[in-house]
Amino acid sequence: MNYLILGWLCWPLLRLLRLVMPVQRGKRLIIQTAKIGDWINTTPLIRALAPVDVVADPMNLPLIRHDQFIQHCESLPARTSLRQKLHLAWRLFRQGYEDIYVLMPSAPNTFLARLACAHRTHTLDTYRTRQYVRWLGAGFHRVHHQRQQLALDDYLKLAAIPATASTRQKHATSPLYVPATKLVEHHHRFRVGVSLTAGNALKTMPHSHWLRLLQLLEQQQATVYVFGLENERRWLEQLDIPACFPDLTLVDGLGRLKLEELPWHISQMHLYLSTDTGNSYMADACGIALINFLGPCHGAEQRPLGEQALVLSSEGQEPLSFVFQAPYKTNLTPEQLYPLSHQQWQRIEALIERQASVARSGDHRNAV
Repeated sequence: MNYLILGWLCWPLLRLLRLVMPVQRGKRLIIQTAKIGDWINTTPLIRALAPVDVVADPMNLPLIRHDQFIQHCESLPARTSLRQKLHLAWRLFRQGYEDIYVLMPSAPNTFLARLACAHRTHTLDTYRTRQYVRWLGAGFHRVHHQRQQLALDDYLKLAAIPATASTRQKHATSPLYVPATKLVEHHHRFRVGVSLTAGNALKTMPHSHWLRLLQLLEQQQATVYVFGLENERRWLEQLDIPACFPDLTLVDGLGRLKLEELPWHISQMHLYLSTDTGNSYMADACGIALINFLGPCHGAEQRPLGEQALVLSSEGQEPLSFVFQAPYKTNLTPEQLYPLSHQQWQRIEALIERQASVARSGDHRNAV
């Protein structure tokens, strides 16, 4: 509510000031403070409107620094004082944006958009938008978003861009950033990348699922590259891959790569296995064959869209994690969150066999 009061107190003064500090024609700002997976789903809009400035979460800065479509970035940490937000609002105002697009319509983001005083401001109205945020954003052009609508399509709709296979194309870095230090050894014929978990505990599959997946990969003599943070090591150690799967080659990449180095490494895989993580969307952006285990996540709202993406929902389990409403705790067990049917396991096994065949033939990719 403080944002509402302060926003409407400051706005008339800034509107008067805008008379002597006019907007710059064609200058655009995108405000998206979500994490990696949501950020990558924002890149189709970024590319379509380029060049653009962005306000983003600090976590995404390594990717943003290697994005040719972004001119300037302002960082907005989750814990930022009101004074810092006012300083940021003033910097945005001075830029004179003609259009602002608010993709994460929180109160702080709407507050920044209000005080930036663009000629036009476009925002999403979601199932989580509170009434006082709507009042704060009065006069903004709104696109109403519901859980059954693809978030990426509604991002594009903010700029009146039709959703097609071409306009939906994502990227992690553009052009693809090639790191100086590489973990990938190309003599490994069948390279499979995996993410064992994510920042949200709900995105951790049962131990038994990983054991079965590793068994299938061992049968194909795969080299498994484990990507993630150092604090995910306990999940890797629980699998005890060297002892349980002696014919499987393991490359431990935990904590060894910077975020901007991940997309290139993922692009060198023949297959990527993950729950609904940011790495899964990196693989999708790179056009890599992937298996995305949605678990509690709502695939109708956000999912990998590539031709090589096998997206598996939890049959009989209602989704409980959404783009704009993502809990971090539940009373359900991983087994309850990630049930897989016999038919789904058959599809998994078929894709693994197919990609192993592709790898042995020397071809890097094959449609699912």
